[in-house]
Amino acid sequence: MNAYIEGRSAADLSLEYSLLRLQGLRYTPEPWTAADSVAWLKVMAWNLGSNLTQEAQRAIITAKLGAGRAASLFPRYPLDDDFAPILRRGDVVGKSFDPDASRNSGRPLPSDLSGDQLRKAVGAFEGAAKINQAIPPVLGSGSLDAGTGSNSWAVAGSGTVSGKAILSNDPHLTTSIPSVFAQVGLHCRTLSVACPFDVSGFSMAAMPGVVIGKNTKIAWGLTTSYVDSQDLYLEDLRGDTVREGGSYVPLHVITEQIRVRGRTSRAPFASVPPGMARCYLM
Repeated sequence: MNAYIEGRSAADLSLEYSLLRLQGLRYTPEPWTAADSVAWLKVMAWNLGSNLTQEAQRAIITAKLGAGRAASLFPRYPLDDDFAPILRRGDVVGKSFDPDASRNSGRPLPSDLSGDQLRKAVGAFEGAAKINQAIPPVLGSGSLDAGTGSNSWAVAGSGTVSGKAILSNDPHLTTSIPSVFAQVGLHCRTLSVACPFDVSGFSMAAMPGVVIGKNTKIAWGLTTSYVDSQDLYLEDLRGDTVREGGSYVPLHVITEQIRVRGRTSRAPFASVPPGMARCYLM
């Protein structure tokens, strides 16, 4: 990726750099790092995560109607037992993950909130339910609620005229610049044991390889799983401290500074309650 960036001007890389130059702004992309790949995958995970609002809604309904009636409105996902959201075994040993370790990080699982705690936290849950209304415009106009997602289907060879299986894969996402998916291929000029590669399909900026595609023997696809991938935790704050177990420890405060073109003075962006991150405009 960096070799490609270094050999081209910013305007050659993407349309937005040309548009910015028309406004007198000259930006160039920084070298790509492994952290960028991880960050992009996290953006994809957030954009395709679908149950944050449901988590908040279920907490609010449970506080008002009780756990039993809320459970009837939110039936269990059929694969819950196979895809536990929290690891109950395993730990990092040395520099690798050992799935047979007794407990993940040696920490107990978080406990459910009591009915009284739920009722007191309804305001916080209502605020959490509104997050998706503010965040999707930052990532694009589409989310799972707006119709993006995935679908796939397959036909066995016994059901086709050729006798070969068919895979249809449609990971439809919102249109963006740059595009999420890019068409890629790896082909040997002459297929042989020494050079067996004849693969084509689509990949993402963060993934070195063909994420969706086919070779001479098989085809593979990628779709949204709709599993429970998000959880809400209620933090118990007292001033500049937060509860950890049975005691309260100081919050770690991070000050972020945002530099704005044409501004040289340092002025507070807004009054911030104790314990929250502080932001200043430059």
